[in-house]
Amino acid sequence: MFHHISDGFSGFLKLWWRRKPLVRDYTPKNAYAIQKQACQKFSIREQSFTPPYLLIAASLNTENLPVFEASVYYLCTIAANKPAHKQSIIEILNSYLEENQENQAKSEYIKNEMKNFNLI
Repeated sequence: MFHHISDGFSGFLKLWWRRKPLVRDYTPKNAYAIQKQACQKFSIREQSFTPPYLLIAASLNTENLPVFEASVYYLCTIAANKPAHKQSIIEILNSYLEENQENQAKSEYIKNEMKNFNLI
């Protein structure tokens, strides 16, 4: 009986070793098409990237004063260190100043931080 089971297993192993590998034969044309498709997917993702400073800017509307001050500080730090984002961040802060003129304390804090980071 054991001999019969081992024949079945050895038969299975022989079939398994004889199977064709699952390797595709890529031609240069196919490889180029696959690479081009992958690059297009990457560029679409890259175009839809949301800069992290927008998430920080969303917290400007909080009532929690320490969170507001930290948001302004980090936005000014990013603007000072990343020239590519500087103009966008200055526009965000200026639009906040225009929309929230009634809160003098927050407006003064933004103006002071912008002066400290030479953004004005």
